[in-house]
Amino acid sequence: MEEWLESLLEWAQCSAEERPPLELDFRTYQLVVTDAGPNRIKVLKIVRERLQLAPTAAKELLECEEDLVIGTGTKEDLQPLRDLLGEHGAKSAYQLTDADIEMP
Repeated sequence: MEEWLESLLEWAQCSAEERPPLELDFRTYQLVVTDAGPNRIKVLKIVRERLQLAPTAAKELLECEEDLVIGTGTKEDLQPLRDLLGEHGAKSAYQLTDADIEMP
């Protein structure tokens, strides 16, 4: 904790030009399954457990033509789930939630 506070103080004392960019993204995203891939049964199991659904309900959602929202949070929070889906051949994407879409 001390190291973190010291680094934060150092960062705050730098001029704006000297500061390294903070690459933190606190926006809220939805993780969407766009394609279940070749291992549909394993992906179905993940969907079922994640959304706490009965097997038939999870299967219906996965087979629906629309993209399936499987989680909401920051990219950092959702990345382990995305990696797990990817390990089983599923394709997924991040979509900003309505609250974080910037208005023109």
